[in-house]
Amino acid sequence: MPPVFPAPGENYTGDKTFADVLRANLAEQTIPIVNDVIDAVPEVSFFTATPVHKNSYKTLHVVGVPETAFRKPGTLRTYSTATTKLRNVECAFLDASWLLETSIARANDQGEAAALAMCAKLHLQSALFKFAQQIWYGVEGGDPDGFVGLNALLELAPDKPHKKVIDLEGTKDCTSVYAVRTGLDSCMIAAGNDGEIRQGDIYTQKYGGGVDPVTKEIKGAEFYSQEISAWLGLQVTSYHAVSKMKNVSLTQDGKGLNAHNLRRLIYNTFPPGIKPDALFMTPFAWTQYCETLVAFSPSGAPAEMRNNVDGIPIILTTAIMNNEETLNPEPEP
Repeated sequence: MPPVFPAPGENYTGDKTFADVLRANLAEQTIPIVNDVIDAVPEVSFFTATPVHKNSYKTLHVVGVPETAFRKPGTLRTYSTATTKLRNVECAFLDASWLLETSIARANDQGEAAALAMCAKLHLQSALFKFAQQIWYGVEGGDPDGFVGLNALLELAPDKPHKKVIDLEGTKDCTSVYAVRTGLDSCMIAAGNDGEIRQGDIYTQKYGGGVDPVTKEIKGAEFYSQEISAWLGLQVTSYHAVSKMKNVSLTQDGKGLNAHNLRRLIYNTFPPGIKPDALFMTPFAWTQYCETLVAFSPSGAPAEMRNNVDGIPIILTTAIMNNEETLNPEPEP
């Protein structure tokens, strides 16, 4: 299979998504399974990805923009260059390996192969969902053994001149909406081990019974087993990769999502000339937003449901929570 990405030392354009990484690195018979699960995890098809040789490396992060000016020839001026620093990118090990007892697989009326394919599909979809949650919540609200997510980077972003977090101050049934840019100059997925998605052979082994002290045979139930794993991380090279509207209440009046708030997120948190590539929100938040719009068109027909804001697409995901207040509950009095 030809490589999706350029060889080491060649320029990377950032036009391949993490879905391309999966398709390029999984076995051919698994690609239909990948195509089935990708739609359930839209982050996989949105974020661009780059293969990296090491699972831990440094990249430049733009902290401040340079200042330029006109000057008269023969005069001097004070130069202010772009402010950059090195940021560590740490890939974490994502394990989607699975076991299925052979007796259960053989009893499946659709056949053993169908049972094994279903196991692989369920575990891969679960792993990709875990991966998507890690992108947003990182080690604080996601998996502590995973990689650093966008929320942690938002906390480090400077408040001026463009505050990256807007707080609607909801306290019950709260979610967040993210405005995201992806690419080499913003944020993208780092696929460790040169982008390898390890998919081992399916084999049988016994578990649970111990070793017979006389015959040295392994006792216990027999299982089919397969390893599926990858090293994944998040590479962020600019604070202008993401902004967020938090404490969006799905039930409290005056604390919810509407067109005005979404435009604040787009235009008040990014510099002029820079717009997000997409707005990520939960289906519940999107429904709330649609309910605030005009319900009927001038002709009297029901208005179409909005899938974008000023041309910026809305992407619905279940990896963002509808009850984020449970992540950091208020202390009891």
